[in-house]
Amino acid sequence: MKSLTKNGLYLPIAVVLIWLLREFYLLINLSWSNGFTLQYILIFYILAMSFQVNEKKFQAYMFVLGSIFCLLGDTFLANAMSHYINLGSMRMPLGIAGFFVGHTFWFIGTLQFKDKVSSKKSYLSFLITFTVMIVLWFLLINDNFNFLSILALVYCVALGTPLAYSIARVKLNRNYVLLTIFYSIFIFSDLLIGMHEIKGIDIPIYGFLVWFTYIIALSGITYALVSHRNKSDNLN
Repeated sequence: MKSLTKNGLYLPIAVVLIWLLREFYLLINLSWSNGFTLQYILIFYILAMSFQVNEKKFQAYMFVLGSIFCLLGDTFLANAMSHYINLGSMRMPLGIAGFFVGHTFWFIGTLQFKDKVSSKKSYLSFLITFTVMIVLWFLLINDNFNFLSILALVYCVALGTPLAYSIARVKLNRNYVLLTIFYSIFIFSDLLIGMHEIKGIDIPIYGFLVWFTYIIALSGITYALVSHRNKSDNLN
């Protein structure tokens, strides 16, 4: 309850700031999408919730940087700067790069929880996770090993690593259960994008499915990251 009282102003302030940001985007001829609204809400949410533990400042910065780079990835994918520069065929590679860096920062932040498991359990989790992801990539995304296909395979590292890490620790903390669920949904959302944009597979209600799963996954991952607490953390 104290946390809610302490951070209760973040939502009304965030609403005003997001409106101002949207007006600024339009003023300088940048496109605005629903993705930007979501991303900025989550960034303000992380800012409000991540800095509650003084000893966790580095971790909080990792979470914020992760969200900023995911926002950058969305910016590239939406071609929001088309008034100034048309990214053309570089839209997807730059978008993938933004999300790759974003998920990397989030994973670095997750490592700060220092929840240990046996090496055997970790190796098994990583082996199974990446075997499944590589099979899915080969069957549903790979298009004759072209440039985007290879980038998508590299991107599997950014998503598969935190998923495998969380699966190995599901019995330690409920937030690893949440991370497992929401990273799986994120992978499904990106799988749809890869199938459509790279493999050229026609998917019914593609836009709705991608956005719906993306919003759920991104919001869930953000919540799991900032609400995870070790037993040593004191947030009275």
